[in-house]
Amino acid sequence: MNETQSTIFDFSKKSLAELRDASSGYLISEKTVPVFKNEKVYRSFWGGRCALAHLLKQNNLTLRISPNECHGFLELVSKEGVCSSNWFCSISHTDSIAVAALSPQPVGIDIEPLERSVDKVVSRIASATELKEFQQSLFPMKKTISNPHLLIWTGKEAFSKAVGLGMKKGLEDFRIHWANELPFKGSTEFKSPHFLREPTLNFIIHNEFLIGLCCEKDSSSFYFG
Repeated sequence: MNETQSTIFDFSKKSLAELRDASSGYLISEKTVPVFKNEKVYRSFWGGRCALAHLLKQNNLTLRISPNECHGFLELVSKEGVCSSNWFCSISHTDSIAVAALSPQPVGIDIEPLERSVDKVVSRIASATELKEFQQSLFPMKKTISNPHLLIWTGKEAFSKAVGLGMKKGLEDFRIHWANELPFKGSTEFKSPHFLREPTLNFIIHNEFLIGLCCEKDSSSFYFG
């Protein structure tokens, strides 16, 4: 597989036990499961792992899911805990929908409800220059959603995940170069665990959700497995 694969998993009708049973075998150890305060968060956790487990099974991979000890991002390891240099992954979820991405190159994915507004924080995650560029861009998707600034948030979340930093450094310095058509180029000055030669952002709308994907330019299209 030379392209990025992604999947969407609706776990709204699955019980917590069903989600856990379907994905716990893909964790390097259940000791890596965080302690959460309520069942809803546990369901989201296991829903995301189910989505990634589906991609691993589909590709006949016996790798396990493990949090990186230094940075916290998810990585794929052998049963013995040896990190794979050939496969990268990413997970995102809402309360009922999870998405996962699997790629031979660093990858980040994010899903957000279309109804979510980020207008109050957008000036903290994008520079004035980037916001002006975004406003001037004419790509059609921006006009089809009621909260267009959500594209900025979702894209930067996916970008920060792809390079292995997540929200630890904030989002402003993950620059997206907005244009009139997809995909978009990304750039950052951060030194990061994962390196992308040409960070590239793509988006799709699935029902009531916006999904952003960041990976290398030559594998930036959504391919759902």
